[in-house]
Amino acid sequence: MDIEQTASHANLLVQIFAKAPVLGKVKTRLAKDIGHNKALALYTILLEDVLQSTVKYRLKYPGSQVEMWVTPPIDHPFFQSLSKRYQINAYQQIDAQLGDRMIYAIKKGLERSDYVVVVGSDCVTVDQSYLAEVEQAMRSGRQLILGPAQDGGFVLMAVNGTQFSKLGLEQVMAKLFHVVEWGGPKVLLQVLLNARSLKLKIYLLDTKRDVDCVADLAYLPTRILEQWESDQA
Repeated sequence: MDIEQTASHANLLVQIFAKAPVLGKVKTRLAKDIGHNKALALYTILLEDVLQSTVKYRLKYPGSQVEMWVTPPIDHPFFQSLSKRYQINAYQQIDAQLGDRMIYAIKKGLERSDYVVVVGSDCVTVDQSYLAEVEQAMRSGRQLILGPAQDGGFVLMAVNGTQFSKLGLEQVMAKLFHVVEWGGPKVLLQVLLNARSLKLKIYLLDTKRDVDCVADLAYLPTRILEQWESDQA
């Protein structure tokens, strides 16, 4: 499938936010301890694992779709390869802070779907059952679903377009992300406080762990560690 090919309308759309796999530009906190080459190798494994998990969900539930939202260069060979292998579309993130990038992607996603789920590229604990719980919560009328991260952020955010369209998507999202300190330990708390001030119907999933530092490596699934070790052999 060609990059940026138009997608058909879907009930559930999973957007994977990913950086281009450029040495020295990904997993920089982790790289301080293990080196940039190892960090890059792990990053590509994590991203593909997230893709595999979400694509399996798409196959199990045909009304869902998966796409990548990536930083330049969008024509990076790795992105081209993933797009073709997994039959997914890739779109370029806008040049802005994370909150504005998410608002733009979610807005575009809701043109193609009723429900949009944003997932990070290193969130390998977001599996099919986690996504199924998200969809069930949105179908029950919840407006905002958050998957808390162990470090105070979130591994997943889902927006119910059937509900947000009534409230004014861009205005609500701008207020939702107001004064959020992206990358800090209070991201989830700040978003929750904003959501409650907006009187949104919130659903919190189980807390998961993403991969930012050496301590997180101990919690990686065995399949990831084995592949990472094999690739370095």
